[in-house]
Amino acid sequence: MRIGHFTSTDGRERFQRDYAAAMALLPKPDGTADANTPFGTVRAYRFGAAGGAPLVLLPGSAAPGAVWAPNVAGLAARRTVYIVDVLGGPGASMQRVPIRTTGDQARWLGAALESLDLRDVHLVGTSMGGWLATALAVRDDERLASVSLFDPAQTLDRIPLSLVWRSIGAAPVAPAPLRRHFLASLGGGEVDMDDPVARMIDSAMQGWSSALPIPTYPTDAELGRVRVPTLVVVAGRSTILDADRARLRAERSIPDVRAEVWPQASHALTGEFPDAVVESVLAHADAAEARPATR
Repeated sequence: MRIGHFTSTDGRERFQRDYAAAMALLPKPDGTADANTPFGTVRAYRFGAAGGAPLVLLPGSAAPGAVWAPNVAGLAARRTVYIVDVLGGPGASMQRVPIRTTGDQARWLGAALESLDLRDVHLVGTSMGGWLATALAVRDDERLASVSLFDPAQTLDRIPLSLVWRSIGAAPVAPAPLRRHFLASLGGGEVDMDDPVARMIDSAMQGWSSALPIPTYPTDAELGRVRVPTLVVVAGRSTILDADRARLRAERSIPDVRAEVWPQASHALTGEFPDAVVESVLAHADAAEARPATR
């Protein structure tokens, strides 16, 4: 039974150093918890004591929750914030049972929210974190108050074949120049390897071997089952989707949605426009709570 793992001791140690450096960019957590799920334990860090309905932030593929470093302080000034290391990915979460299906992905996330005793959650995902947030909203929205999706991968438009070919640079065996070329293609520019978050992602791609299933593309009918208020922000310069096509599909398929295109943003929009992301997430959460309950 295969689960995600580091391919070498050196790779694990390098990632752990870079993980610690990236976490140091964040405010000091007000709490740390390992949530129990049927597939392993999920590490969650809590920031802020504003109370009320919490924000739960999901990172993209090959990235722990520390990728939200540019956004956490602003969000935590207004709401309690949790960042999560995705189960089956690099980070402090510990996978123990194979994850085989999209349903399994949704199950571990729902179980983690239950273990943390979180209700009325505003779930926020970027890239594959947006896909994961959607997978849960489609299947089990009992604990959700809203969803915010930032340039979600394989959710509103299929990942282009050209990017699939370039993703060979994400394989642990890929040489550093190819790996960094792939990262640059996502962010729309050269990667600054002096940035601790970029180094953490680079070391994760180099050292971590994922065993997660290929993410399934949701049907229009599945998107129609997302009943909570949903914010969709797509990047005009994204390389993982066509922005106009993704916006139109969101507006056509998700019942309660606000969809926006940020023309100057790349797939790395949460780091490029941190203040705008913070304001968008907070405004969406406030608006969702101001609506009369429909369930």
